[in-house]
Formats: sequence, structure tokens, C-alpha cells
Amino acid sequence: MKTAILALVGALVGFAGCASDPLTLQERLEVMVQMNKQLQIELLDRDRRIAELGGGQAATRPQHPVDDLRPGQTAAEDPFKPVAINFNRLTGGYRGEGPGDEGLRVVFAPEDGRGDVVKRSGALELDLYDLALEGKEQKIGHWEFSVDQLSRLWVSGLGINTYSLKLPWPSGRPKHRELTLLARFITLDGRNLTQQTHFKVDLGEAGSAEKPAAEKPAPAPTTGATSAPAVPAK
Repeated sequence: MKTAILALVGALVGFAGCASDPLTLQERLEVMVQMNKQLQIELLDRDRRIAELGGGQAATRPQHPVDDLRPGQTAAEDPFKPVAINFNRLTGGYRGEGPGDEGLRVVFAPEDGRGDVVKRSGALELDLYDLALEGKEQKIGHWEFSVDQLSRLWVSGLGINTYSLKLPWPSGRPKHRELTLLARFITLDGRNLTQQTHFKVDLGEAGSAEKPAAEKPAPAPTTGATSAPAVPAK
């Protein structure tokens, strides 16, 4: 196993050296580890279901005849059509040369009904929120990508199949570390697949704005009735 891992790392290094890659070597390894864990879970689940259908023994033939799709016929439904999108854990801030994150990295992939990644085209809308702000100020970023633009951002090879986007902060670094990202993937047949994720970013020097303010001395106690604090109008 160790030899196989070393060989894989060597292949990754060679691949990274011969072509520009939006993912770093370490990020590619993290994506592959995550996908490998998911694949192992799916294989175990498949073996369990096969054993159940075969009465405890793995079936070597389909239990039911497979429909013969002839030329001119159409399937009732595409079994590999995307029904959801899933963010990779690499989604969040990305570092640059200076202190703090320089922008947002979004790594996601469409998935079919079994949870498998499928390479499908579509348009994309992204909204970035800072929920610690008030009202309309909560939305701090918005991006739109056409089908053609997004198709150029697909990364594949060496066990990786995903969309990878690097987006500079639209108007400087956020004021708070905790952010929320909402994605809408519009499929070619007009369906909206939405997903959201929460993450923390590194604000570098700007993070000092989140340091707690110095405690003020408590006011002297007063006598008599006191009124309840006013609740801000919604």
C-alpha cells in the first residue's frame, strides 16, 4: 500500500509539472482521499445489496431481463442525470502570497441519484453571504457563469472529476470569518439544483476587527423601576 501511495504521489508530481492545474498537489490528494472513502462505502453497500438479492450469495447474472433499447427508442428517464450538487471540503478561502485569504475557492460536482459524480454541463449562480451583517448588506458577493464558461472550469484526471473555481473577493476581504455560500446549478433541461455550505476564512490583519472590545466598567446600580431593553423593529 505504501508503495502504491508513493507511486501515486510521483504521478501527481509529474502531472502537475507538465500542465497548469487549478488545484495544488496537496489539494488533489485531499480530493482523491475523500473520493476514495466514498467509493469504499458505495462498494460495501453494493455488495450488501447483491448478497440480499442472491439469498446470501453474490449474483453473477441480472435477476430480471434488461430492456433492449433499440435505435429510435428513448429511455423513460436518464439514470445518470444530475439530481444534486455536492461541495468538496476544499470549498472556502484560498491563500495567496500575503496574510489572509485572497478570495473564494469553490469545488463542487453534480451527482446522480446514487450519489456518483457525473460530468454534466450547466449554468451556475453563486451568492456569498455574511450573516453577521444586517439586511441587504448580508449578500457580499454574486457570480454568474454560462454553460460555456463553466465547462472550461472542469478538472479531471488521476481520479478527480469536479468543477474548481477561484474567485477574488468582490469588494475586499469580508468583515467576519464565518460565511455562507449558496449555489444554483441550472441543468440543460432547466432544473435548479441548489446547495449551500458554511465555512470560515482567514482574514489576516483584517481579522482584528473581530476581536472582542475591551470590557466597559459596569454602571452603578440605580434604584427604582427599570424598563426592558427595546427590541429592534424587524
